[in-house]
Amino acid sequence: MLDDMARHAVTPFSWARAFRHTTLAGLTVLLALAVFSDFIPAPFLSGRRWIAPMWLLGGVLTAFVVVQAYRNGGWKAVVGKQLFNTILAICLGPPLLGLLCWMMLAMGAPWIYTRIAGVDFDQSHVMRTTYVRSARTCKYRLSGGPLEGRFPSHLCIDERLYRRHPEQPVSVRLSGQRSVLGMRIAAVAEAH
Repeated sequence: MLDDMARHAVTPFSWARAFRHTTLAGLTVLLALAVFSDFIPAPFLSGRRWIAPMWLLGGVLTAFVVVQAYRNGGWKAVVGKQLFNTILAICLGPPLLGLLCWMMLAMGAPWIYTRIAGVDFDQSHVMRTTYVRSARTCKYRLSGGPLEGRFPSHLCIDERLYRRHPEQPVSVRLSGQRSVLGMRIAAVAEAH
């Protein structure tokens, strides 16, 4: 009887685990939006002044990971069997984690805000088409105009638009939504 009850016992709900999984899922969604959407952050969100704060945030996150590993298993858990790999991870952790944080804070979260509270826009700009041979995904690009001095400094375009105007200025219509945090580009079309 007791064995039967133990077999059907339900694991108690853990708010900490639910919060941790929800937070991780939310951050993953923000990162995916930052990587796969055409969003141009506002000038105050992109620029060199963000390098130091994001590097510092990446350093704090790297230290957090190292401290958690040390608390769980001592230096053996931190270093493991490969000292070189550990040193490499500790050195590369801050800039890479800082970049991921910047992408979530300057591109992912503002994309959501702009999608919800942004106003529609449709503007014409003179921009330049370029071809990047070494790029894996975005070989045909549009740069200049409202993207000047921003990161990212280009939009991906289809090959047909590039072939009509190879490596030259072209008048295009950008449409999408705009907010104080940036622009979500929904469509790029040749202006007539």
